Amino acid sequence: MYNYFKAKKNCYMTKDEIADVEKYLSLSLTDYLIEYEYGSVDIFESNEEIFMNAINLLEGKKIIYNKSPWKNSKSVIYNKDLEVALKNLIESDEDRTTIEYSIYLLKVLNIIKKYAIIE
Repeated sequence: MYNYFKAKKNCYMTKDEIADVEKYLSLSLTDYLIEYEYGSVDIFESNEEIFMNAINLLEGKKIIYNKSPWKNSKSVIYNKDLEVALKNLIESDEDRTTIEYSIYLLKVLNIIKKYAIIE
């Protein structure tokens, strides 16, 4: 279990959501996903943002809708094509590691969207 980042006791996520985020953080991005692009979606760039937001969620920090975790630019993870790209990867013939990573990437993306606030 990836336990470098432990959710704060006052964290607002469910135990299952915390487990999914921790599992995602424990996985390694595959070379295939680093190079994968779908339309305007760059999985590597999206993964960086999801990774930082996942850490912020576990730390109990707020996620601002349509802002990158660095707050200096627009978010790339609210692109509707990202979900389509991840679903295509999940249903693909890629290796098990790539599919598992894509499953958890999609789960965490949906958790981030659930808790993002509009400012």
